[in-house]
Formats: sequence, C-alpha cells, structure tokens
Amino acid sequence: MPGHLFPDSPVLTNSARPASRIDSTSSAIPTPIPVGLFPSLPESQAGSPPKTSLVRHVLLQLQPFLESGERECEVDGVTPALLAELKAHMIQNGQAGVWESLRVDFRPDKLIVRLPTLGHEIMSDLFHVMARSGTGYPESYGSSTIIEDGSADIHYRSGGYKTPDFSLYEVKDGKGVVNDDDNTTPTVAFEVAYTQTSRNLVEEAARHICFTMGRVLLVVAIDIIHERNTHPRKLHSVTWSHWEEDVRAYGVVTKQDEEEVNRVHAERRHGENDTLHVLPPATAFSALMSVPGDDKKYHIRVTETAKWELFSDPKISRIDILHRHLYRDPDDADWDTPAFSFSVSDIMAVIFKHEALQEQSDRKSKRGLAADLETLSVLEARRAKRQNRAGPSSQQAV
Repeated sequence: MPGHLFPDSPVLTNSARPASRIDSTSSAIPTPIPVGLFPSLPESQAGSPPKTSLVRHVLLQLQPFLESGERECEVDGVTPALLAELKAHMIQNGQAGVWESLRVDFRPDKLIVRLPTLGHEIMSDLFHVMARSGTGYPESYGSSTIIEDGSADIHYRSGGYKTPDFSLYEVKDGKGVVNDDDNTTPTVAFEVAYTQTSRNLVEEAARHICFTMGRVLLVVAIDIIHERNTHPRKLHSVTWSHWEEDVRAYGVVTKQDEEEVNRVHAERRHGENDTLHVLPPATAFSALMSVPGDDKKYHIRVTETAKWELFSDPKISRIDILHRHLYRDPDDADWDTPAFSFSVSDIMAVIFKHEALQEQSDRKSKRGLAADLETLSVLEARRAKRQNRAGPSSQQAV
C-alpha cells in the first residue's frame, strides 16, 4: 500500500479518523490539524479564495484510505481548481508515485479514488502509450471534449450502478446537452476479462447498454484466456469485441408481458437452452426495461457488432473507434468514420507487459507459500520432538 501522503503527520486512530466520505466545502474539520502538518501546501493564485483548508480536508480523507483495506474513497465538493491544487501538492512533496498508482476519477464536484484493477491498469497503460505517440482520441470535436474517467460508476436508469474497467466520456459545452446523463454517462466503456469467464464478460457488456437505455454507445469487451494447467501461465487467446444497441429493435411495450423486467436475457436459437447445455457466449441480448416514475416498459436489444482475435492469428493491424461510438451527435459526414484507432501491436505489447508482471507476482506468491510450508514443517518437527521428550500426556483428549 502507498505510504503517507504527508510524512510528518501523525497516524489517525480509528476514533479520530474521518468518515469514509466527506464534503470538502464543509466548515467543520474532522480532526484538529497540528501546526506544520502541511508544510509545503501550494499557494493559491492571486485573487482566488485560499484552498489550503480544502486540501487539508481531502488529504485527511485519503490518508486512512491508503492505510486501510478499503477499495474506494469519495470526497464531495472537489472543484477542478482544488483537484489541480491537490495534485500539485502531491508532486511537490515527493508523492507523485502514490498519485500515479491510484485510480483517480473526477466528476463534477466529486473526487473518486480507487485501488487499481488489472483491467483498469491494462487500459490505462494502453491510453498512455497512445497519448505518447499522438494516436489517441481527438482533443476536441465541435463543442465536445473527451475525458478519460477511468473506472467511475455507470449509473443505471433502472437504479443501481456498475464500475467498468475504463470509460470515455463526452463532455459537451452546453449545446446539444439533453440532460445531465449526457455528460455523466460514458459513451464508450471497456471491460477486460482476465479471470472472469467469457459468458460473464459479454453479459456485463449487455448490461451497460441495456441498463443505461442505450446511453452507453459502445462497450469494448477484451477477453484474455490462458491455457489450462500450464505453469507458468501461457496465453491462449485475446479477443476484442464491440457491443452496441440494435436501435431498430427499440420499442415501447404497452401490453402486459410476463418477461422479467430489468434483466438481460441471452438470445438463443430455438431448442438451445443455457441450463441444459454448455453453450458458447451469446452474441445478442435483450431486456425489458422499466424506469422509476414511468409506467411504460421499453425493449432494448444489444448485439455483438464486431469481433477480432488478436493473439494467435490477427487479421488486422488496427481497430477503429468511430465518431458515432465516441460522440452522441456527430456530423452525418463523420458518422461511420474513425475518430481514433487502437494499434493491435500496442494492445498486445501492453498485454504482454502485464503477463510478465503477473508471472513475477505468481512466482513471488509461490515462493511465499513455499516459505510458509517450510516454516510449518519446522514448527511441526520441533513440536514432535518436544512431545517425545515430554513423555505420555497426563490428560486425555476429550
């Protein structure tokens, strides 16, 4: 776990630690702040309100999060300016590595910090590679900009939410914004299956689209499969697939339907039954959706629109993300043209890198297990020797 955000600060006790969620605009400070606790907080810009106390709030919230086993921390009331102040403080105090190791997602007035997942790390590394080579998504398109929002939650219209491995958001500058969902629901979500089954992966893709009523325009599902019973692990396949709403199948359902609402159903041919036979992952799903406060029900259908094998026999050198995937209202002339592309060689280079890291981790875990077993063997031998020297026990086992 990363170290202290501010090395000279005292460790907060459980009773003194702030709650797992705070509002940085609150005037109440969770714990007394000793003088000199933040010796190098950046100065606020001239004419702007001082943000020193607000940065204190955020840091006091993040410190116990890093020391505990929690996976997520939220801080409300964080503005873009405050986020910049916080990042500057971390860098100036030698904590840039801590900052980079975390999944830092930002939404309007909310900072979300999570520990990284392998899927998030793969996608984050891939986008960093593309940014360095200048092949990433466009900086702007009309009044829209694209924001990497990492693994922030996708809130479903039917209630609840789910966190993808990575996501891209289109943020519009006023024009063309239907409601807040346009800016707070990603247009593209990424899911990476490393230990997850292929069937669960594609169901997750379908849920993102169905449960947002099609506001997620594209889900990229990356299925990484290893050979069975191989040590060290060996790659078997890497499949990249695209999932989109079948807009022609959308409709309002007025008649009573016995189909269960707000649940995706795999579409199978007549006679196929998931409960009786082991079938390959479905390539289409449908759902009957209900929305709180609306008596109508809506039929949503999701299909796999493209699929490529990237490891054993790649047939392509790049994978395009189209304007209609990335933007909600692209120009007609741009509808089916690429907004940006992933290089297959970049994708596989990042995956190979993480395969090597996982192999190192596996070896470390194996060495740790071997050491534990050796220690246990020594302790058992020592106990047996003491038992022999002690003679028969005077107590009978109950």
